[in-house]
Parts: sequence; C-alpha cells; structure tokens
Amino acid sequence: MFFGLISCNNPTVQLRDVTKELKEEVINLKTVESQKTFLETILEIDQKVRTDSKDALQKYGYESDEVLEANQKMMSVDEENIMKIEQYLEIHGHPTIDKHGKDAAMAPWVVIHHVPECCTIRETNFKYLYEAMKKEDLDDGAFRLYLYRWNKMKFGNEIEWDRPFKPQEDIDTLVKVLNLQKFVTEVDQKLKEEI
Repeated sequence: MFFGLISCNNPTVQLRDVTKELKEEVINLKTVESQKTFLETILEIDQKVRTDSKDALQKYGYESDEVLEANQKMMSVDEENIMKIEQYLEIHGHPTIDKHGKDAAMAPWVVIHHVPECCTIRETNFKYLYEAMKKEDLDDGAFRLYLYRWNKMKFGNEIEWDRPFKPQEDIDTLVKVLNLQKFVTEVDQKLKEEI
C-alpha cells in the first residue's frame, strides 16, 4: 500500500518515488483491456475492504480490534485508490461504458464517493464525473448522490424539495449551491466543441 510504505525518516522522498511509479504504471496502460483490468481491480478492492469491515463489525462488535484494523485497512486502500484514480483520470480521462464496460466506468465515481475528505478531491475530479454523466457513462442518480454527499459534508445539511423535481433540476441546484458553475460551463463548452 502506498501510505504503508512511507517511513518516518523521509516520507517525502518515498511518497514521490511511489507516485512516480504509479504515474508510469498508469501511462503504460496503453490498451483498453489493460485500462479495464486496472479499473475493475480498483473497484473489486474497494468493495472487498468494505465487505471485510462490515463482516468484522457483525462478528466482533463495534469497538473490537478487528473492526479497528479493518477500518484502518479500508482508509489505506481508499488513499491508494484515489491516487490511482486521479492519475488515471489525468492521463486517460474518464472510462466509457462502451469501451471499458460498466464496472470500469463506475470505478472513478465509487472511489471518489468513498473519500472521507470533503471538498478538494471532489472539486478536482468534478469535471470528469460531470462529463461522464453528460456522456451517459455515469448514471445521473450516482452523480446526484456524489453531489448530495458533498453538500452534506460541506454544509451539514441536505437539500429538501417540497414538490416533485426533475433529476437535472436537482443537479443544477446542487451545482449552484456547491459553486461549481464554472466547471459545468467549461465541460459544456468542451462537449459542444466535440460535436
């Protein structure tokens, strides 16, 4: 695991080396099949540590050493996975359902959604997820859940509607509340130019 490899003596050097190795690994994902395998593996690992944590909770109880260990492992995996996903998005862009399959296309959202940090990582990767949603490589319900969780983490509340609403209206409202209009404009312009 990336963060498990960092020593107390010189963490900056080791972290930089690991990041360089990771960047090289992601750059070398030259085929769609290698990209798909990379992303699906990340998704499988993400889900496995969550299952292991739930199993430990059920078997040993909330305050057990086993649950603490499972949760620490989950946090370490989440840190490693977000590094991998961010490198992937930066180098290859968001995966598509047509080329990579549904599971691989869902991996970036799942990993970003599980990051416990509120805003920076979510904002940095917003444009990728927004574009994927617009291209139908990410379900709008999943995208809305990402925005809802971000809003809840940032402001401590949820948007509540007192009338029926359309999904796009919900997205537009959350984009405005989270002050993401500039990213939406940038992606929408890019998509227009691609037509």
